[in-house]
Amino acid sequence: MFSRDSEETLASRRKEFISHLRLYRAFYGGLADQLCGNELAAGDGLPCWNGEDVVKRYLFHSLLSFSFL
Repeated sequence: MFSRDSEETLASRRKEFISHLRLYRAFYGGLADQLCGNELAAGDGLPCWNGEDVVKRYLFHSLLSFSFL
């Protein structure tokens, strides 16, 4: 059905696409926390989308410092 060349081209394009996505992994992985933790996004205690659900805004840095006490 498919020629060997088209399969190799598809596989190489898939690998190339995945390698390009890896460049943005950290950005998109932390985007929800950045938005909910940023003063410009939502005030303290106001609803904010965290990437999974609507939650009250929290200060991410405060949570980090608290966990190391």
